[in-house]
Amino acid sequence: MLAALPDIAVAAAIATGFPIAAAVGRALGRRASRSQSERVINPQLGTLLAAMLGLLALLLGFSFSIVASRFHERQQLIVREANAIGTAFLRADLLEEPSRDQLRTALKTYTSQRQQLLSAQATSIAAAEHLTAEME
Repeated sequence: MLAALPDIAVAAAIATGFPIAAAVGRALGRRASRSQSERVINPQLGTLLAAMLGLLALLLGFSFSIVASRFHERQQLIVREANAIGTAFLRADLLEEPSRDQLRTALKTYTSQRQQLLSAQATSIAAAEHLTAEME
């Protein structure tokens, strides 16, 4: 389910969720300290807070690292697909005339539909599913 969400939405949820959680925790902590008759400052609280912030930084670092690797992987897949299409188009010259034209036409149609699919994915998932159904 989380993989279906855009990366920017996950990053925005994390960026807004942690400060909200910290504010709620601070408010609950203040309420708990006010309800006690004597106010005792715990020296270990600073250490605990530093450890939690360190883990938060580690979590954010890993999250952004994963997002960056996914982005790089997508770029590499697009380049590989483009190279495969180009190679197939050039190798169509080795075929006889009726097959050569059919293969080139099919590759041009595939490339056009693939471009439409990618632009439709950017705007609407429903349109992408429609184009996928048409391609089948």
